[in-house]
Amino acid sequence: MLDSTSTSASWWATVGAACSPGYSRPTTRSGPRRRSVRGLGPAQHPHRPQGRARRLNTIRNVPVLILAGEEDSQFPVHVVRKMADAIEGSTFRVLQHTAHLAARENPEGVNAEIDAFLAALPAAA
Repeated sequence: MLDSTSTSASWWATVGAACSPGYSRPTTRSGPRRRSVRGLGPAQHPHRPQGRARRLNTIRNVPVLILAGEEDSQFPVHVVRKMADAIEGSTFRVLQHTAHLAARENPEGVNAEIDAFLAALPAAA
């Protein structure tokens, strides 16, 4: 793992910034500092719930399965449900006894939900 005293500056410039737009290189012990996103008002900011709902609301005419872990403290079920509600026609399922790393903690449950979701889709013409 790279830290702020090693070669992380070049790594962050090439990889980190591309993977995490809106964040700058970590400069404090508490983690990355958020940069402002010019030209976006509070309701349009990509890291705010209102902006997220607006972006999710643009997903249309495509099958979407959203899985939530019952015990996920990073993205609690009520937050994930709001995300699912923002996508018209999405399918929302809650995995029992599962936290944030659903595919790792409950691979059978994740695979069963994916299999059921795909089986319910209409056949391609």
